[in-house]
Parts: sequence; structure tokens; C-alpha cells
Amino acid sequence: MFTFPYLLAAFVAATAATPPDTPLRPGVYFSSTEVLRNAPAHPGRVEHLRPASGHLVVVAAGTYTVHQVPVAHVWGYANAEHQVFRLVNHQAYLVTYQDSVVLYSRPRTVQYGRNATTFTEHFFSIGLDGDLHPLSRRQLRKQLTAN
Repeated sequence: MFTFPYLLAAFVAATAATPPDTPLRPGVYFSSTEVLRNAPAHPGRVEHLRPASGHLVVVAAGTYTVHQVPVAHVWGYANAEHQVFRLVNHQAYLVTYQDSVVLYSRPRTVQYGRNATTFTEHFFSIGLDGDLHPLSRRQLRKQLTAN
């Protein structure tokens, strides 16, 4: 019997696209179209990332101009390490795989009395603009049969 990691790995291998030749430019992206074109609306280094505060602070390279971008208008951002994050409900999700099915992850800390445990949660969406769903066999099968 196949286990879930093997099923997911087989699915990703079957639908894998070739990775982009150039990494995404750091900055804030207003839409998934900008991500696909690698053209951030506000290029630069993203600092003071606190989506719950209502804005992102971006420092432009070269001019060092500071922009405060409202989170309500942001699809996501790319950091200096060329990692892409999508913002959903003021939460940042790391985009780990991009094709027709997009995989996301984020760390989550759970407090048990005095002990805290951090683990990684995994999510997926159909396309870059699709709704996020917890990554499970049932959800993956349900969304793929619906599309």
C-alpha cells in the first residue's frame, strides 16, 4: 500500500515543470501575473514583515527609498534568498513548488504548558490564485476531481 509521501512525490514528479532559469527578483508582488513575469511592483528588500500590522516595508535597492505597501493589495513577496511567500489572511506561506498544483509550507509553534514544539504545516492550491487547502490525500483528491 502506498503511503502519502510516496503518493505526493509521484504526483509532483508526474506534473513537474522545469524550474525557472532566473530566480525571482526580491520585492513585493501585487498579483500572480507579476510572479510569472518576474516583475515585482515594488522591487527591493522586504523588511519589517509583520502582515498583521497591515503593511510591508520595502527598501528599494540603489536609492534606499522606503515604501510602505498595504498588505490588502499584496499577493506575496520574494526575499533576498529568492524564496517566494504568498500572503493569505495576513499569514505568509512559503511557496515550495509551483505548477498547476502549488505547494506551500509554514512553521507553526504549539505551546504545551512550558514546552513548545515547532512543526511545519503543508498546504496546496490549484494554481497560484487558488484557495489554500491543508495537504492531505482527501483534500488533494477532492480538489483534483473538482477541476
